[in-house]
Amino acid sequence: MKCLESYLKDDLKIDFASLQGQETYACKHFNGLSELLLRCYVYPNERQLPLPAFSEADNHSFVVDQCISFLLSQKFYSNLLTYGYRMGSNQNIGSALHCVDVNSCVAVIKSVPWQLFRDVFGTQQFANLIVNHSLFLYNEEYFSQVSGDRINSSYCLPPSRLGKLEDRLNDFDAPFKVASFLYKNSFGFKHKRILPSRKGYLFLRESLTQGCPVRISGIIVRQMDAALLRLLRRHHGGIKYLQIFNNLCPKPKSNNHLDAQTPTDHVLRFLIVVLEKLVTDELFGSKRNKAAVFKYVSKILKLPIRGSLYIEEIAACLKVKDFQVFRPPSSLFSRHDFEAANFLMRSFVSWLFKTVIPAIISTFFYCTEISSFTTTLFFRQDIWNEMSLPFLQNYLDNFMVENTKCRNHESYTLSKFNHHKVRIIPKKSKGEFRVIAIPMKGADSEEFKDFQQNFRNVICPVQCVLEFLRSRRKTHFGKLYSVNQIGTHLGKFKASLLNKYGEVPKLHYLKFDINSCYDFIPREKVLSVIRKALMNDCGFFVRSQSYYDTRKGILRIRNVVNGCRKPKKEEVYIDNVRTFFVSADDLIHTVMTELFQSALSFNGKCYLRKTGLFQGTSLSALLVDLVYDELLEHYDIFHSSKEDDTIVLRLADDFLVLSTSGSRIARAREEVLNGFTEFNAEVKRSKLISSVSKELNQKLSFCALDINIRTLEISKSAGSLVVSDIQKTTTGKLYKKLLNMFEAKLSYGTASLLINSPATILNQLELIASNIAESLVRSFKKKEVKSASFSIFFERVTAAAIRSYREFGNDDVFILQIQIAIANGFLAMLSKRCVKFQDIVKFLQCYSVELLRTKISNR
Repeated sequence: MKCLESYLKDDLKIDFASLQGQETYACKHFNGLSELLLRCYVYPNERQLPLPAFSEADNHSFVVDQCISFLLSQKFYSNLLTYGYRMGSNQNIGSALHCVDVNSCVAVIKSVPWQLFRDVFGTQQFANLIVNHSLFLYNEEYFSQVSGDRINSSYCLPPSRLGKLEDRLNDFDAPFKVASFLYKNSFGFKHKRILPSRKGYLFLRESLTQGCPVRISGIIVRQMDAALLRLLRRHHGGIKYLQIFNNLCPKPKSNNHLDAQTPTDHVLRFLIVVLEKLVTDELFGSKRNKAAVFKYVSKILKLPIRGSLYIEEIAACLKVKDFQVFRPPSSLFSRHDFEAANFLMRSFVSWLFKTVIPAIISTFFYCTEISSFTTTLFFRQDIWNEMSLPFLQNYLDNFMVENTKCRNHESYTLSKFNHHKVRIIPKKSKGEFRVIAIPMKGADSEEFKDFQQNFRNVICPVQCVLEFLRSRRKTHFGKLYSVNQIGTHLGKFKASLLNKYGEVPKLHYLKFDINSCYDFIPREKVLSVIRKALMNDCGFFVRSQSYYDTRKGILRIRNVVNGCRKPKKEEVYIDNVRTFFVSADDLIHTVMTELFQSALSFNGKCYLRKTGLFQGTSLSALLVDLVYDELLEHYDIFHSSKEDDTIVLRLADDFLVLSTSGSRIARAREEVLNGFTEFNAEVKRSKLISSVSKELNQKLSFCALDINIRTLEISKSAGSLVVSDIQKTTTGKLYKKLLNMFEAKLSYGTASLLINSPATILNQLELIASNIAESLVRSFKKKEVKSASFSIFFERVTAAAIRSYREFGNDDVFILQIQIAIANGFLAMLSKRCVKFQDIVKFLQCYSVELLRTKISNR
């Protein structure tokens, strides 16, 4: 990327001594042209378009519009200059260009400096520059892009020109997902529905062969028909599913909450036995292939709830030649035969893992997770119904009333109510469940489009405005938006204490959470809080903008309200043009629809709330945040005072108060136990933790962060750091994901000098590195590991940690200690797998020795 002046001289070889507008160029320091030439940076696009001829006599604005029309005619809708523009498509408009949303990039290109540029360098050169190049303007603080595709994209045709998905990709290219068998409730173990009837073998064969890149011979087709027919006969006649199920997964002795779950190894045994009886040996090909498939059956049961598994990984462990049913009977195995057999083998494996196995699991087990955890749990369907249905009936009786006005519970467009399915998630506490409302997105594809359009054009802008209203409000406490900000808030509090007392004084604490906050929150209070927050606002402009982080190479799209977000120094700003206007009345109407027209659909009926909100709806979490901010403002006990030093932290319905005053904590505890009447909020007494009448605890857990009350340091335990099994096709993508995970774990602030001591930082870095190393071991189980690529990844990991440290310090010796701690974390884990990772272990050992030598020499 070069500045515009250098690009014109060096790349385009333009002679500045013979320009057509010499007089204008001579005055460049006075008319703004010089600033444009030096502050505009140019990068050629991958694809250079041949341009039509432009007239020098046309005015500047018309030429820019012609360039936009040309880009639209070539279907390059991803160019920034085309954002917000459309070509007329009816007789009244003809083919004229018209603007739907104001495009700030076009406004810049139409400005005087660019008009002067065109006068000096010519219309053709100007058109070539804005059409075939990406342009970036620097304004002393950040870059903003004004033409070309968004910074990390290349020119591409719109999806409609690329063909439909099924024309380009086969289904087995998409990964298997745990979601395929999650939250599927059923009654009566209707195992006949797992597979189609015996007559369905032809449809099944067509599904497996569809999209094959080579011709499949008639012999193979007949072999497949015979094998699939035998499979369906076994399913419908020869397998005693219920007998096997009850023998291997008997009813638990206790139906009490989590004790009623079926162990994963029992589920695995059941699946293996069923698959052994269902799938014929010829479809597996060999015992080796069967063992490989069963190994991955075990693996999918252990995946987290958001986990996935690429079919290619499974197929890579299978021998194509063993699948006799997918190849001709002759001993010859040509390239054509191999391609056909390989396709059919992958297609069969995809069908087995993405259709058959999920169907078997969901027929016999209800699969879910513990609230706020990621491990998949399995309950027998009958046991789950015995547990969940009484709870749900009690919930409906207490919080719901039947909606007799609604006659269509499935349709999105034919009912004025927004219907939701109910999802019940068990909590860790015994006997407790969380009720989640899952939006129903329409009865057919057309209604689904309407749902998506409403979500994009109405719900998303309203979400942004509610977030803006919350952030705009000045409060007596620091607002938390994620667990990552806890460390920053505690760090500022600790700094103020050290500045005042010279040390962290004795601190008293109160930790509590609200009982069923969504169910009891008063809807009238929600509306009054929002009306108060609106003040005198008539409306809000919500504009889509992109910010490219040049340090991390990440492009983020944000909806910005009233231009409240400014680019940072390391970012490139891109205006996406798309703009919505949300009036105050629109906002109130949307919130009232959420409050009073959200319905729960269950068992052929729908129910409206008596009070409170549904957890899981689009706006409910934001509304709770706004109301609980008001709660903390309403009660003076949570306000700061000159008599003591106090910090109040709240994330969702979890509250933590730390104070130097024991009497304040005692008064706060008394007020909390009395409940917050105006907000219809009561605390969970069993979970209230206070320093009153107790010995002070050294550590307190808040939102999965351990807080040392004596030193005000924070840490994450090894058990709270999730270990991932990343399913990425390439080594580069896998390492990038691992690096992102490392940076995400740093964002908790446990490696920040603002809050933690050097010793704690080094301990946490070693713990995080060990956690990332464990994820690396799992993710590379079936992949080759090369020390060269690992060394590059390791350098980026240490650079990320050092970059995080340099925000607060610049001690070279401590930087060496950071590198050693990370190396030790990786070594602790990888040395346990020394055979596979021996080259990496040697690299890390040499790296650590070299760092120690450097450390000693610096003394």
